Amino acid sequence: MGNARNLGSFLGNNTSLSTINDAYDAGALSNRNLIINGDMKIAQRATAATQAGNGTFDTVDRMMTWSSAGGTFTGSQSTGHQLATGHDTAYKVNVTGTDTSLASGDYYEFLHRIEARNLQHLRWGTAAAKKLQVSFWVRATKTGVQSLFFSKQGTGQDYRNVINYTINTTDTWEYKTIEVPALTASTIANDDTTYLQVGFILAMGSGFNHASVGNWTTAASYTTSDTVNHMDNTSNVFYVTGLQVEVGDTATPFEHRSYGEELALCQRYYEEPNGSSRVGDPSSGTYSVQYNYIVTKRATPTVSTTTEGTRVGVSSHGIQSNNLNNCAEQVAVTASLNYVYSAKVKADAEI
Repeated sequence: MGNARNLGSFLGNNTSLSTINDAYDAGALSNRNLIINGDMKIAQRATAATQAGNGTFDTVDRMMTWSSAGGTFTGSQSTGHQLATGHDTAYKVNVTGTDTSLASGDYYEFLHRIEARNLQHLRWGTAAAKKLQVSFWVRATKTGVQSLFFSKQGTGQDYRNVINYTINTTDTWEYKTIEVPALTASTIANDDTTYLQVGFILAMGSGFNHASVGNWTTAASYTTSDTVNHMDNTSNVFYVTGLQVEVGDTATPFEHRSYGEELALCQRYYEEPNGSSRVGDPSSGTYSVQYNYIVTKRATPTVSTTTEGTRVGVSSHGIQSNNLNNCAEQVAVTASLNYVYSAKVKADAEI
């Protein structure tokens, strides 16, 4: 009742418990959604890209894709869904290459990773462990049973759970809520390398079947035998938006954050700092250009550069230094020039 008293004090001494519950159900409480960019409105890298292999981030921020076999798909940021879902943007998968006969070890999926530092209030691994409520909007060409998997990974023993839901009508937005039981058998380390995965299965072989739906296990299982194969036709599409994961007994309305708030949360894991920089009228020699990150990174990022603009007379360039808050690029110039542009920098600290 501590939270109820605090909220009651805020609303006034005569506030009833039913009023407090109404405020909660209407989504008045903040900082509930453990998912970053759940409405898919941030796409720093690109708005569309072909899935590029295992564990890649290609389009919508914080959305990772995996595939193992001959099928292919593209991910994109799709717009125009406000009226149906309350969210203008969604993550869209288009199948571009089919896998009609799944081998036991085949997999196609996309997922979101929640950093362990944001999960400590779950108290998993104790008698006071909390359950999760998951809610989202989904739309797909194929109807039938779908698998949503949860995977706690990092230091210590890994645990996984699979919970099914059903898409009832083809190419129609449907709202789903799923309850995830508390994990009492394993703790979550308080670090920036452990995480909880929330994953959507597009198709997966029998070698990954979960023995007991809704129960946590140490087995490498992510799906069930009756899950639909979305990879069997290039006409198939799959959309998700309004993804929310929260602690508690009831799924609440989606927590809308401002564009700026959502962007800053995403930039802890990836950003392209300050676009490109210019070294003006240099003589021959070596020059250093520093890029300050807008947001301190989760870990020292992997920094890459791409040529942008004219690089007249540049003999070499590369990252000179790199830490949680900034990096520096070294540019070697061979002669006196009117101008030279440095590279565009991308800092990746994805978990």
